[in-house]
Amino acid sequence: MNAMVSFIRGRGLILLLLLGLNPTLTLSQSLTLGQTYDIVEPDVLEEIKQRAQGVDWQAVYQKDPTSWGGFQSPRLPNARHQQVREHKPVYIVEQDVIDRQGQIIYPKGYVYNPLQYLQLPSRIIFIGRSEAHLIWLNTVINETDTIITAGGDPITLSKKIGRPVFLLNERWLQRFNLQVVPSIVEQHKDRLLITEYAIYQEASHETSH
Repeated sequence: MNAMVSFIRGRGLILLLLLGLNPTLTLSQSLTLGQTYDIVEPDVLEEIKQRAQGVDWQAVYQKDPTSWGGFQSPRLPNARHQQVREHKPVYIVEQDVIDRQGQIIYPKGYVYNPLQYLQLPSRIIFIGRSEAHLIWLNTVINETDTIITAGGDPITLSKKIGRPVFLLNERWLQRFNLQVVPSIVEQHKDRLLITEYAIYQEASHETSH
């Protein structure tokens, strides 16, 4: 657990880019005035306990984790050629961002590149779910790299390589302009360099699985 906490803290900036800085956040605070009333509702913990008692946990434990909704992930084709692409991420503020005094800091429609304000502390490696990708990963991985799998089982992969693995989602797919796996993404000034690796001699055009 301590290792996981240290990992997350050490990669705070990279997780901010992955999750996305929320441009709609405001620094103003709300204040409630007037009379308030207690909310009468069932005890939440008791309700959770009752529902848990009705679950067949043995069947849950035997279920393949990759079939769970939280394990569903976009899948990408295997790279057919090794190449390097550039991508400059651009985001648009969806509504006015205001400060405590109600002054607009960034107006709705403001366009910005987050890489102008932060530096990724490490590379991000994207792999598929095949054993060949795992073998390749062991030849290129650095201690500080962040690993994300497209369609793989992050729990199983984490155990195999002895470090956290994250699951690709649609937001990251678009944010990093990913097209194939395996790929390594790293920052160069205000843009991303995406290096795609062709590790298959045959049938490399097939979707990674």
